[in-house]
Amino acid sequence: MNKTRVSLLRSTPFRLALTFAFLFVLAFILSGAIVYQLMSADLARRLDQSIKETYSVVALTYAEDDRDDLIASVKNNADLSPDKDQLFSLTDPDGNHLAGNFTASGLPDGFSMFAVRLPGVPPDTMYRAYTGKVGGNRSPSRSPRPTNWRPSC
Repeated sequence: MNKTRVSLLRSTPFRLALTFAFLFVLAFILSGAIVYQLMSADLARRLDQSIKETYSVVALTYAEDDRDDLIASVKNNADLSPDKDQLFSLTDPDGNHLAGNFTASGLPDGFSMFAVRLPGVPPDTMYRAYTGKVGGNRSPSRSPRPTNWRPSC
């Protein structure tokens, strides 16, 4: 029995079959990893695009000297996400919470990742956020101070 095993390992057809099987498994794993990375990057890009579009839609509700429409829009969007799939926060320039389903503080402008503890959400759930100023490009004499709001998905 031992001689049969040794002769099998020395057999060229067996070694070739073993080599091709190993190369096939290696190629399968590598191609799967590459496809996973490509799909992950595409999903991240689409998520960023969706967040930015949501930000733009809510930001467009801000008319000159009319902060109430912006607050109502953030409240409505927050109410439409009872499972906390999307988080919205509107703060004034002093950091006071005006509307939304969580309080965002200390997030930089632009995209960022953060963890938040909320009731009904697993601990250390990571969120992707886009933060920006609404009304910040207007002169202070024509509009109230810039209002920051922070939506995230």
